[in-house]
Parts: sequence; structure tokens; C-alpha cells
Amino acid sequence: MSSRCLRQLSQVLLVVAALVNRPVWAQDFQLIAVGNGAGPQTTQCVLPGLDGTPQSTPGGDDVVNGSIIETGPNGICETVLAGDDVRPDNGVTFGTGLPNAAIIVSGSVTNPALDNGICDDSIVALGDDVILIPPGHGQPRALEILSGRNGMIDSTPAGDDQLTGVICAGQDGSFETTTLFTDDEQVANGDLCPDLCASSGCIVPGADGLLETAPAGDDVLVPFVSTGANGVAETTAASDDQTAITPGSGAKRAVCVSAGPDGLAQTTICGNGVRDIEENGLLGAECEVALDANCSALCQPEVCGNGIIDPGEECDDGNTRNNDACVLGCRKATCGDGYIEHGVEQCEPPNTAKCNAMCRRILVPGCGNGQLDPGEECDDGNGSSADDCTTSCTVARCGDGWVHNAGTGPFEECDDGNLQSGDGCSSTCTLECGNGVIDGACARGNIGASCSTDAECDITGGDGVCVHEECDPGAAQLCIGTAPVCSNACLFEACGNGVQECAEECDLGYLNGIPGSGCSATCTRLPTTLESRSGECLSEFTVDEAPDLQKVTQICHDGALCDFDQIPGQCTFRIGVCLNRTGVAGCVPGNIRTFELANVNLTHPEEAAAAQALIAAVVGLAPGTATVPDRCRKGSKGKICSIPNNQQCDSALGAGDGVCDIGSGVVFGPALDAATQVAPCTQPVDVMVPVGGKLRLRSRAKVALPAKRPTRDNDALRLSCRPAP
Repeated sequence: MSSRCLRQLSQVLLVVAALVNRPVWAQDFQLIAVGNGAGPQTTQCVLPGLDGTPQSTPGGDDVVNGSIIETGPNGICETVLAGDDVRPDNGVTFGTGLPNAAIIVSGSVTNPALDNGICDDSIVALGDDVILIPPGHGQPRALEILSGRNGMIDSTPAGDDQLTGVICAGQDGSFETTTLFTDDEQVANGDLCPDLCASSGCIVPGADGLLETAPAGDDVLVPFVSTGANGVAETTAASDDQTAITPGSGAKRAVCVSAGPDGLAQTTICGNGVRDIEENGLLGAECEVALDANCSALCQPEVCGNGIIDPGEECDDGNTRNNDACVLGCRKATCGDGYIEHGVEQCEPPNTAKCNAMCRRILVPGCGNGQLDPGEECDDGNGSSADDCTTSCTVARCGDGWVHNAGTGPFEECDDGNLQSGDGCSSTCTLECGNGVIDGACARGNIGASCSTDAECDITGGDGVCVHEECDPGAAQLCIGTAPVCSNACLFEACGNGVQECAEECDLGYLNGIPGSGCSATCTRLPTTLESRSGECLSEFTVDEAPDLQKVTQICHDGALCDFDQIPGQCTFRIGVCLNRTGVAGCVPGNIRTFELANVNLTHPEEAAAAQALIAAVVGLAPGTATVPDRCRKGSKGKICSIPNNQQCDSALGAGDGVCDIGSGVVFGPALDAATQVAPCTQPVDVMVPVGGKLRLRSRAKVALPAKRPTRDNDALRLSCRPAP
């Protein structure tokens, strides 16, 4: 995994275990991390002026939502006003957050069962933060007991609880009570009114908590018992009275500390010696500095799998995958470690008949000619590694890094290039996310063993660490329900964690929202199309972080922004395709029947892989049926066939000269229309080009019925990778 997303991934690990293993009571919840404001995208920062058009450019991680600029993930307004733009009336100014936003609350915001409604921690407020509720107290004078059918309170208030009430408007909906006594108050949107009256407005008690006003006309006095000044329920309901707050508790989501006028959190419960439900405002595994060993100043465990390189670790990318640059045990991936590093290695183990000392495949001369030569296990002559015979002329097997899903079964659901379970793809090449089991692997202790808890990794008591899925309710329950939602990656769904999940169109972690990255702050796709000529609207290539939008040839230097990997010696371009583009002069989009990549050299593995990935992305734009037929490369060239049935392509029955190869075109049925296609552009596809290499792509989109409009649109894209300057 790229280092660009390490910290984001670290914030979403081990949440389930952290919550399940903690007691319910005596714990508060940090909503906002120190230095941040309320966010993301909850606070308006800039509004357009009289012309209705924003002229300010979003600063920092601020984002545009329609004509309004809102704070991004850090919750801080970082946009400088331009033109006649104005600040909203919420009190936000440049460099601040939402004034008086809640920083620390009484319990879990996602699980009400973990909220006792009491501010339990002793807290020292820093900066201009404000302690609203002292330790051991709850929200003062909250609704505790309601009357039953008789409309009267039969319960006797205990402790400092109070028998009080509100006045609701009568049947005509208007108040006839106009004379208010002492500090009673008529409110339009009171917290008590919706629970006790038919409208959001009512007459409520003043600061002393006692209603001293008598109703007039047909206005109605509705009695109740409040929690009193300490905010803790102390009264037991009698007769048919109804309990709103359990005795010994307070009103849920009580705000203990607010951010004060500057709207920035400067106070934290991390390091206070209490294991709270949420220590630091960062979703993820936590600990308490004073109570737990290997606990950082941010209350994050210093263990393998937290996304932070702690002492004794070579790396830590916070995920369970073993096909990236950091493998189990927090060791840097190397040739010979037993794991095929994606984009770097082609095989493991090295120094074998099929794998050289650099973990690159040793191709037998003649591999791909369709004939079984010495040293080959098979040779079907096509460019597919998804069938029974790979492009290395080896028989498909689990662990070879290619997903075997064509030809002769049994087929694979995944293949990450190793036989390690617990990393998303099992030792039998089945997907682990969605199987209803929390899968993981030991990162410390019994390294590599399958696990779902730390204890399963122990060699000597307490030395084990299991890096595992956060959740797995089964495939049918992924990406549904209310927050926290378990995603198709078996993480709790969170835009910004660097993993594309559920309905997200993209997720580049901290790069979200940065111009040119191709992904917005809300994880929607923002593709950058190359400049097209007038009259061409059927199709166009997209290139994220394109070096030059006006050129067909995109030259990227190894390690530049246009290179989406951290691997020296190659450039990973992120490309896509837009179909049925609107707003192009002289062109009417719609009714596309076919899209194909022309002149693809399927004997070149990189070109074949790029074509397959891009075509699969184009298929994803179809709301209906879209097929990718295999085609005959030799024999009856162009004829539709099915891999690996080469005989279907023979020029004559039994000629033996046919080769059925992977298709490089999509047939839409019904034809693809701008109004109905799933998205304007495809998901981004990573295409690797080695330093000094080039990759040429040519596309052709055709409409179903010729009309007074372009009947086809031909485009070209050339990708060139050059050494770092």
C-alpha cells in the first residue's frame, strides 16, 4: 500500500475489539481531535455574495458544496474571502471552527447502550474550551419522567429531581398565555417541547427549573419530573408514569466540553488515566497512556498494524495485505519473503526454474506460440492468465497471482500471489470479506498464523497482535444499514481511509479533494479529461494528474505526481474513459453500441493487462447488459469465441491454426445513453509502464443507428515513463 494512505488506514483498525472489550460505564467520548474543528463538511465557511456565484478558492482541505464552501475533514475554515463572498452567520472566521462545537460527550455516538448520560471524567479545559457539565453530572433539568394516561405525575421526586412542567398551546395552536412569571420563557424550538407538546414551541421553566406560570385559555399544563441541577435521574416512576431516563443515568449525548469561541478542540481525555470509549477523536484502535504499555501520546497502540512505524518495525501500513510493500510482522517486502509484491515481483520463491533471483518470471523461449515446448507446463497461445494456462506457460494454480475464472474449474475468487490466510484472500483463493468470520493474521507473536483476536497469536502471555477485519456480518449485510456500516472491505465505511468502499466512487485518503487527484473530498470521482476536438463527444480518455491536458502523449517522470505508486523503475498512470460527454460543440451524445480498444498487442503482458482492466471499467458504465466477447486472434480472425476453445477459431474444421484470445471491446445492449449510464466516466484504472517504456492505447466508440451526428469517435493515448529528473 502506498505511504500516502498509511495514517488514514491506521485510524480504522480494530474498532470492534476496542469497543467490545471495554466496560459500559464511567467513560466519555472525544468527538473532535485536538487542533481540529467540527467536521468534515458540517460547517459553512464561505457563502456567495449578491451575484450568487462563489469567487473564493477553497483553501486547505475546505470543499465546495454547490455554491457554498464548507470545512473539510479538519473542521477548520481555511478559505480566504474573494470578490463579494461573505462569511455565514454561524460565527466562523478564517482559521476557526464552528464556535462552541461539542468536543467531549458523555458516551458513544454510535452505540447508545454505551452512553450513561453522565460526564464521568475529571477534565482540565485548555485554551478557550469550556467545561459545560462537571464530573459526575449530566444535562441539568432533562426530561426524566412523563405522566401516564391520567395526565398526572404520581411519582415523588427524589434527590434534587424536580416536579415541574411546560405549557403547550391549545387546540387552536396559538398561545393564550401571555403573562409569564419570574424567569419562565416562551421558546419556538425548545428541547422539551417536541416530547411533551404537539408542536416545537412551548413555555418552559427558567433557570430554577420550576414552572411558575399558570396556563390561560385552552393552553395546557403538561407536568413532568426533571433531573434537577445535577442532571442525574434519582426518581423511580410510580403508577402509570413513564420513565424517560433510567435512575442513576443522565440524558444521553450530554455535552461535557465545548470548543469555545474559536471552535477548535484544545482539550482531550487522552492521557487522563481512564479508558474511555473514544480517547482522541481518531476512529481506530486506542489505549490509555497511564494504563497500557506501548501506548503513544495520542492514545494509539504502538503495535504492528497501527499504521505507525514503532520501534522494532521496518514498516507499518496498517492493513492485512501481503502483496504490498509491507508484509506480516511489519517487515519490508523483499524478494524471497514468500509474498509476491504487486507491481514489483512476478513470482516467489526466487532462484527456481520459473523464477529468477530478482523474483521475475523466467519465460521459456517460445512461450505463447501455442505449442508445448520444453520447460513449459502448457501453452494455449493467448494473452489471458485467467484461464487454465497463464501467460507464463504455467498451469493456473492458487497463489500464482492471477485469478483463475475461465476454462476448467474449480475457479478462484481472488489470488494475491501467496497462500497466506487472513490477508483478504484465503489460502484456497476465496474472498475472506463476506464469509461472516473476522479474519486476520498474526503480526506479532506467532507471525503469519490465522487469528481473530490477539490472544490467538500469543507465544508467551500477551505478546501476540492480530491484525484483522473490523467487521464481517456476511456478504448479504455488507454496505447496508446505519452507521457504522460494514463495508465491502470489511472495514467500517469511512470516506478518507484510502479504501474505495460501498457507494464511494474513489478514495485516495488525504489526497481526496486535491485538484487533479481525480477524487473529491466526499469520495466522488472528478475525472480530468484530455482536451478534445469539436464534434467528438462519444468518448475521451481521462488521466489523473495529467502532465499536459492538451497532448495525446502523456510523459510522466518516475516519482512525479502523475506516478501513482512508490515503486522506483516504473510509472503507474491512473486513467479512465468518459462516454457520451455533454456540452461538446457540434456533437450529440448517446446511443453507443460498441466501445473497443483497437490494435491491442495481446502478446505483450502489460498491454494485455491494461486493456482488460480498462474494458472491465467501461462495462461498469452500463445500466443494462454489456458483454466482452473473446475474439479469434489467429485462424478466423475477429470471430467471436470462448477462451480456451482455440478450435472455435480454426480457419477450417480441424485445421488447428486458431487462437481464441481475450476480447478488447464492449457490446452494449441496449445501446448506452448519456441519461441512463451509471456514471459519466469509468472508475480509474492503474496502468503500469516501466521506465523507458511506452504504452499506446487507441479507442473507437460507435453508435447503433447512424444519424445526423458523428457515428464514431476515435481517440488515442500514449503513456511514456521517464527516469526521475
